[in-house]
Amino acid sequence: MISSISNYRYRYTAILILCLLAVKAQPIVADSHPSIEDYGMLPSFRSLTLSPDGEHLAYIRRQGKQEFLVVFDRKAKKMVAGINVTANKARSAEFISKEHLIN
Repeated sequence: MISSISNYRYRYTAILILCLLAVKAQPIVADSHPSIEDYGMLPSFRSLTLSPDGEHLAYIRRQGKQEFLVVFDRKAKKMVAGINVTANKARSAEFISKEHLIN
């Protein structure tokens, strides 16, 4: 029993030392704060929604300054529909039935 306790302490001490070394090895960057541009970046994908039957995903994808409403077939693993919605300023996408989508 005493050997199992000392073995436990040895392992605990070794793990603690490795963790401390890993933390110490991390470089500290003086200017690691995000820029104002980082805060203003828009997400590439948003408004992900699943169709009622679970076969399709719909989402709004941003590419540069353009936004597209995309419908993706989960089984075939490919895009089945897409439309440029930049002019519409789409906020969200939702399935109202398995065949109909609104934004």
